[in-house]
Amino acid sequence: MGDGVRFEDELTQAIKVSLRFLGWGGLCNEGFGRGVIEDRERRGLDDFDKEIIDGIASKIGGLERVELEIKPMLILDRPDGRPYMNVLEDKEGFVEKLTNCINERYWQFYGRNIYVPIKDVSGLARPIRIRGWSRKEGRWKEFAGITGELVLEFERPLGPEEARAIAICRYGIGRYKNQGFGSLRLKMEGGAV
Repeated sequence: MGDGVRFEDELTQAIKVSLRFLGWGGLCNEGFGRGVIEDRERRGLDDFDKEIIDGIASKIGGLERVELEIKPMLILDRPDGRPYMNVLEDKEGFVEKLTNCINERYWQFYGRNIYVPIKDVSGLARPIRIRGWSRKEGRWKEFAGITGELVLEFERPLGPEEARAIAICRYGIGRYKNQGFGSLRLKMEGGAV
């Protein structure tokens, strides 16, 4: 991410051109997914942290229980490679995988290790299957995982960095996190943050 400033203008232009003329996503060759970027905001990692991540983290720091909304779906792999389809299937394994994914995402953003002390997971998470185009496989594919909500209970109140690790989950965890899956958004009065 740090080297991105070297090619920022070229990247912005490539995004504008490809979005306007070619389109993005499934069926873009048939004319879908076209758009126009009307405005953009330049934000460094420090500003991103202060304005976005710290804003969310400040709401959950010190809590022992957090409710998160899953968008659009969360794909966590079981040890045998199949995705978890609910939180009760193998609860201990699910908690371990979720914890590892949260810790990994924190490391990807900040380059430091952390351990978020999740004690239990519950919530109205339900199985979901989405049909979508797989660029890797070059064909339509069914993606399976869970959607709905997760309630995380922690072994102790969250410290500031642990709260930040939960806030980062907004940008995806689990399989295909960099393609828009696995966004966990804080549920508050009036909707998700």
